[in-house]
Amino acid sequence: GSGPAEPVEVRTAATRFVEWLSGIPVPPIPGRVRFNVPAIVVGGSVIQDVRFAAMPEDRGWQIDGLRAELPGRSTFQAAGRLSTGENVGFGGVVRLAVGQPATFAAWWRGKSQDGAGRLLAPFDLSGRATVNLDGVSVEGMTTQIGDATITGGFSWSRAAPNALARSLRTDVRADRLDFSQIRALAELLGGRDFSDATAIADSYAIKLTAGELTIDDVRMRDVVVDAAFADGGLTVSGIEVGDIGGAAIKV
Repeated sequence: GSGPAEPVEVRTAATRFVEWLSGIPVPPIPGRVRFNVPAIVVGGSVIQDVRFAAMPEDRGWQIDGLRAELPGRSTFQAAGRLSTGENVGFGGVVRLAVGQPATFAAWWRGKSQDGAGRLLAPFDLSGRATVNLDGVSVEGMTTQIGDATITGGFSWSRAAPNALARSLRTDVRADRLDFSQIRALAELLGGRDFSDATAIADSYAIKLTAGELTIDDVRMRDVVVDAAFADGGLTVSGIEVGDIGGAAIKV
């Protein structure tokens, strides 16, 4: 950025960082690089205690012990393979724990605290992630949002490189699930408003099992959903609600 009066936006910094990663050279000799910096100014705030070790590999780097303290009492950790060049991307284990979502959202999204993070409870998300220019997937996911626990996985991808069609797949299980919390988390991490479903994807494959599911003021128990939407058609393999206002539903 250009000092405190003109901080660089986090999204701009991230884009430039990815562009830089795609061109970073990989030395043709074995070795180990250690990085340890107490503070990096990004988006008008400070990322603290950034550290990791990196070992060069064929067309990439093995990253070990990446850890950083982010705004909003947040911690990011990762370890895995970082690919460079045209196929820039990351595959490995990640964890993001956020204690103050409103503060984190104000930094990450560059907006006021009235955004997505205002209604979001503290969360802790971890799993095996694959991230590249064409999509993101997380398997073996464990997420705590407030006192709710969610496990499983999800993926978002384009149908083909540089294609406009986007697909979303979920296979998750939860003891309790608040739809407003899930939407707020998706908007926070995605950096956009998801009030319109078409803003997320063009096709969906949704599997969900929840002991309790809350959507606005409606509370349902023993919920199972297995449905897909593509090319204007909805396929319902099964929807069950054990209790909704004293009634049971099975489709």
